[in-house]
Amino acid sequence: MATIEMKINAMLGCVDGPDPMKQEVALKVIINLAYEPHYRSVIIKSGGVKKLVGLLEDGEEVHQMMSAWGLSNLCADSEELQDMIGGAGGITACLPIIVGGNNADVLEKVLWLLTNLSRTPNNRRAMFSSGYMPALCAMLQNNIQRLQVVELLRNIFQDPVSQEEFCGIRSGSSDTALTHLVNGLDEHNPIAMRIQVALTLAVLCSTSDDVRRKVAEKNVLKKLKLLLCERIQSMMIPVLADGSIANVAPAPSESAELSESDTAKLHCVWCLTNLSLCAEQETAILRAGLVGPLIDLLSSPSAIIVAEVAVLLANLSLNAAIREEVRRLGGVPVVGDLVAAASNVQNDDLLCEALQLSTNLAADENIAYLMKVTGCQKYLEELKARASAKAQPLIEACLKNIASGIKRRSQSAPQRSDASSSSAAGSSSSSSSFASAPASPLASVPRRSSIRFGAGKPDLSAHDGWRRSNMMDDGGRRPSLLGVGRPDFVGSPGTTTRARQESTELVAQLDGKHVRRTNIAQEMLDTERSYVDGLRTLITMYLGPINDAVGTDKQILTKEEIRRMFSFVEVIVKINEEFLGELEKRVSKWNDETEVGDIYLNLCTMLPMYSEYINNYNNAMETMSNCCEENEAFVNFIQSQRLQPECKGLDISSFLILPIQRVPRYQMMLTDLLKRTEESHPDYANLQQAVSRIKDTAEFLNEAKRTSENLAKVVAIQSKLTGFNESLVQAGRKLLMEGECLLSNHGGASKYMYLLLFSDALMFADKRKNKLKYRAMTTLASVRIINKNDTEVLKNAFQVLGTDKTGDSVDFTIYFSNPDDKEKWINCMKDAVHVRKKSDFEMKAARSTKSLTKVG
Repeated sequence: MATIEMKINAMLGCVDGPDPMKQEVALKVIINLAYEPHYRSVIIKSGGVKKLVGLLEDGEEVHQMMSAWGLSNLCADSEELQDMIGGAGGITACLPIIVGGNNADVLEKVLWLLTNLSRTPNNRRAMFSSGYMPALCAMLQNNIQRLQVVELLRNIFQDPVSQEEFCGIRSGSSDTALTHLVNGLDEHNPIAMRIQVALTLAVLCSTSDDVRRKVAEKNVLKKLKLLLCERIQSMMIPVLADGSIANVAPAPSESAELSESDTAKLHCVWCLTNLSLCAEQETAILRAGLVGPLIDLLSSPSAIIVAEVAVLLANLSLNAAIREEVRRLGGVPVVGDLVAAASNVQNDDLLCEALQLSTNLAADENIAYLMKVTGCQKYLEELKARASAKAQPLIEACLKNIASGIKRRSQSAPQRSDASSSSAAGSSSSSSSFASAPASPLASVPRRSSIRFGAGKPDLSAHDGWRRSNMMDDGGRRPSLLGVGRPDFVGSPGTTTRARQESTELVAQLDGKHVRRTNIAQEMLDTERSYVDGLRTLITMYLGPINDAVGTDKQILTKEEIRRMFSFVEVIVKINEEFLGELEKRVSKWNDETEVGDIYLNLCTMLPMYSEYINNYNNAMETMSNCCEENEAFVNFIQSQRLQPECKGLDISSFLILPIQRVPRYQMMLTDLLKRTEESHPDYANLQQAVSRIKDTAEFLNEAKRTSENLAKVVAIQSKLTGFNESLVQAGRKLLMEGECLLSNHGGASKYMYLLLFSDALMFADKRKNKLKYRAMTTLASVRIINKNDTEVLKNAFQVLGTDKTGDSVDFTIYFSNPDDKEKWINCMKDAVHVRKKSDFEMKAARSTKSLTKVG
């Protein structure tokens, strides 16, 4: 250790030395050493904090960047060090860079540092008093490092004063910065930005009704609804399921996986939960049409999301109009199913959330009666005998409300006793404990804030690091500050000085690359086991029993329905079982020289088989949806199977989507492993090739899926089309747009027509119910499009000139109901015409070139 201390002291001596090359190498070594907990005390004891802060104040830009990086690593998980660096001038030194800096790399690393420093109350107060808020607002408005700024603001918003200052409430100043923050939810932004903005807004709305009103004024409910309902196709991302993420996790050490889509939904629900603490926002949420999507989320396979939605709906259900909307939309049986499912899988926390929601809903006498006739009341009476001590008072409260509602309904009382709702509606308590409303014989659960936000909660020091760093812990260890939370050595290739050689040797001893490669390999194995187990469950719990029942009096599906729903599942299982066996052999004997690239290359040769499954996926989902609507035996079967321990509460669709998500996950893990592998490693070349092959395969599968989906659309149109004696299905033909418009033939009367824009032609048809009658078709190669300016009698129109299939000229004007539709159509049509004409020209040029003969 003494030798290490001497080397660290030598590196720190170079940090403020006269030799720029040694200075840079020393800073790179310090960045890596600061990542390791057992070397931080040596750096601090040797005066490293003071030297790094000094460089932050008056160093060159590259030195400012590296010193901020080193300080960020140094204090990543220690509030004591965060306060130490803040007190040593770290916060003051960063402000000029934030205000006047224009180097993106420097700003990024400084924002990393500030994000970590802002975990402690002392540093947040220092930032607020130093004038950081105007500077951060300016960065947000000027679109500078927006994502990093949003994450830093989320930490700063832990203090209510900063929330009101940001919204312009205290000073009466402009709330432009709030507008720019909310605009981060807009559809054109990257999904990562929208997810972080939703989370930051949830924190912003955690304490003050004034702030909640300000946020609501920015059309935030509409934006949250779009994000909540959006289907985001992306790779799976790991999210811890301990107390820092979900209050309903099975155990702090266990983890679940949330897709980006589910993460977005979770953050939206948190934000809506805190907005709902302001009673006047209940009506706004109802008018925004959010109750239906929230009821749908109660059927999510994620216990995290379900529990948070239950909290939100329990808040909203204190409002009589929302209780009625839940009943009207069929939400009462869904809540009853949730109670039963949570009880069957013995998830006590989730059960209590469902019971608290049921208690508030049962304050409505019609819902109370519905709970009786659907068997919910009887089930609760049976459940009471075996429920936990935590759940029993909630069951009693719910049964009390059901009995009271049934009695009032039987007496045909003209007015409902909603005193408990009125009493609770005036409360903004964030308590999660059950309480009876003293003004009414009905029981109710008062409004609660999102589990991880709100007044009266423990200080940040009592929480795991998810909101104290820029997002959450990396694998339960360190905050993901540097992209993946594990900074590599950043030395410059080709440097051959003695300082470089010593620092490289030191990093080789300390940077833990072998450990990181081991962790990634273990993650590969763990996720592959989980994936194969999921596929096996799909076969043993769903496909197997359904096949066994074919031809018996207990038949569930026909052979054709089975083929469409489970196509190629058994082939994929065999591929991945074989791959898993090879991966287990390698990882069980893992050392620094172990190779896995070759077995991933072998897997790549089999992955095109996934295309058959992926191409059929939409057909499988449609078949499943039709069976759910028309086949009672199938519905009963999948509901029963979902409650079996082997299925872990997941429905059949959660297993069917597994192969769709798997290939992007391979790409992510292999890329991560390649980053942690030296070029001299024997596995480097194979890993590099495997990453490239997996990427190509993912693109191939995506393109195959798009082609299959488009072919299905064209075939569906052909089946509805009459009067057209040719085949619509042509090589390379794609359906680009379709829709209704008003069409005026040159010199003729106007008529509503149905337009179908293909990649090579434009078709016109009459639409009658679900049928299309062919009228005309023109090739895009002959089309000219002329925009028409709006007049008093001519609006949202453009003219199309061309020839039809017989060679006759075509001249007509197309009208649309609004300028947005016109713009979409004219832009898409112009692009399609341009592509088609360019393609035809290139084909003619190619034929002309082939016809030339060489003259000797």
